[in-house]
Amino acid sequence: MTFLRSRSGLAAAALAAALNLPGCAPAETPPAATAAGPAGLAGPTGPAEPEEVADTAPVPTQPTGAPALAPAPAPVAYVAAPVAAMPVAPVAATPDPTWPSVPYSDFMAATQDQARRQAFWSLFRAAEREAHQFPTSPARWVPLRRVIDLPPGGATGEWTTSGTIELKPDHNVGTMFHEIFHTVVHLSEFHTGGRDGAWTEALCDAFRYAAEQELLPGPPSKWEERITRYTTMTEQEVMGTGKSSSVKQKYHYPASLIVKRSGGTMAGFRSLWFQLIALKQQRGTEVLDDFFGYRPPQHTR
Repeated sequence: MTFLRSRSGLAAAALAAALNLPGCAPAETPPAATAAGPAGLAGPTGPAEPEEVADTAPVPTQPTGAPALAPAPAPVAYVAAPVAAMPVAPVAATPDPTWPSVPYSDFMAATQDQARRQAFWSLFRAAEREAHQFPTSPARWVPLRRVIDLPPGGATGEWTTSGTIELKPDHNVGTMFHEIFHTVVHLSEFHTGGRDGAWTEALCDAFRYAAEQELLPGPPSKWEERITRYTTMTEQEVMGTGKSSSVKQKYHYPASLIVKRSGGTMAGFRSLWFQLIALKQQRGTEVLDDFFGYRPPQHTR
């Protein structure tokens, strides 16, 4: 299966909204970037969680006074991959009426790199808007309160159930995409204390993959290339590469199975998500291990 980096109408519209273009009123407008900072992300990018690798995908910003983008084209029709044993109609999302959930004043407020902050803010808004199309009711996501930049050093960036995303200064934007989706998975139909919860990190990585595909310009990140490569490999082949088998067991390999079934697009992942919820409701039992033919290590948070 070949995965193409998508530039669908949906992604263009989401990014246009994130960049405060006409017709997309912002919840709060950040100050203009300072001349001292670069027009993108400064400094190296690297891992926030053990599954991350340094990548070089640029992060877009909207220059002050830039002309408005042309209206987005109609979304490209998505043809879902065959999904076995699903004689049920998929459930529908209940979009969050409050978007974005975090005001700019609580978004990376302590950082000294304002260009990085504004770049992450634009992509945060676009990615969170996509994430809010997944929960089946407003009670099934964790509202975010703030996104903070941790100081350099020992702490590992993550999300917390209190509604905080923690990012280290060397984290790439893909890490943020992953953490955003924890707010969806944590209260979803798949996180109820059973085996489906073992797929938490893989589901977050599948969302990250789709978000990188549709929201980041230019060539794919090294992380995205890795997941794409794993979609063509067996479990034994994947586990035989590199050193961190626990990360591959919990994050990378199961994420590649989701990407393979969804086609790697946001529309495909969302369609698969709702079909799997419907299947779980129909069967009244855990479904992800059997559906994907794999058992990730049990998730602990």
